[in-house]
Amino acid sequence: MISFSKRSYLIIVLSLGLCQELSARDAVIGYSGRTVAEMPFAWASRKGFFKEANLDVKMIYMSTSIAAKGLMSGDVDYSTAMGGALRAAIAGAPIVGIYSMFKAQMYLVSQSKYKQVADLKGKTVGISVFGGAYDLAARTILKHHGLEAEKQVTLLQIGDSRTLYSALMSGTIDSAILGAALRYQGGARGRQSPVRFVGDF
Repeated sequence: MISFSKRSYLIIVLSLGLCQELSARDAVIGYSGRTVAEMPFAWASRKGFFKEANLDVKMIYMSTSIAAKGLMSGDVDYSTAMGGALRAAIAGAPIVGIYSMFKAQMYLVSQSKYKQVADLKGKTVGISVFGGAYDLAARTILKHHGLEAEKQVTLLQIGDSRTLYSALMSGTIDSAILGAALRYQGGARGRQSPVRFVGDF
């Protein structure tokens, strides 16, 4: 026979366990810019999909390198920045890719005075960081058009997508690798001309 005190203890323990199950789990998602890669997570947050899954998600803007360090330290649970995470994984970090929405959407975008990729010979191409996805995209596009990166075209490590976009709009660099959102934003202002989409290769 269970005494009243033991019954009370069991009820309290069960109640605490139920509260823990009902409380939302915190999750931090790092993103490096308003790009297509960030879109599904922003949409899920606005539509309440995360809450339906019992998740309290915080979307935090940060550079790709900071996101990678956050993943390794545990301060960031997920990151939409593939480049930084990929470099960290190659270096031996215990992180994995778990979701891919579609093939990469990265464009080589130039100042409007350049009409084709060949015109960029002797010019500059801005990328996020060496060894990242934008670096790979730039080298692939240039090679496809007969240009050798770092010999015929200078690659400049600029930073995240917003910094690349600002540098291109100000004329600091001749061209840059940009995601879809910033590529169309620039085109709408008439200051840039899209040159090549890396997904074609």
